[in-house]
Amino acid sequence: MKEKIQIIGLIFLILFVGGCGLYQNQIGKTVKLSMQEKFNSDPQFKKFHLVVTDVQIAHKGGNQYQGIAKITYQGTSYDVPVEITADRDRVIWQVPPGGFSFILQAEIETWQNIF
Repeated sequence: MKEKIQIIGLIFLILFVGGCGLYQNQIGKTVKLSMQEKFNSDPQFKKFHLVVTDVQIAHKGGNQYQGIAKITYQGTSYDVPVEITADRDRVIWQVPPGGFSFILQAEIETWQNIF
């Protein structure tokens, strides 16, 4: 009987931990899609043709997550930090100040090569 209780407890633990991983995976996918939609539609970003190739996240605590978005710009991939707040209904993300500095740096290099 004790062994059955331990096995049942182990199954619930696996399902709980696995479920958390699936939830985090879904948050990452949601952020990836949302970022790409923003980059495709917002005039501030549209001209740069940014492509989000992946978003990996880690649970920070409560409904807070932090992540790294892999973003391709002019054929080069950049790791961009992302701060995420998520509950079962909504996911909100933001890139901290300086997160897109690679765009400015590439633009400066382009202009330097012209002159």
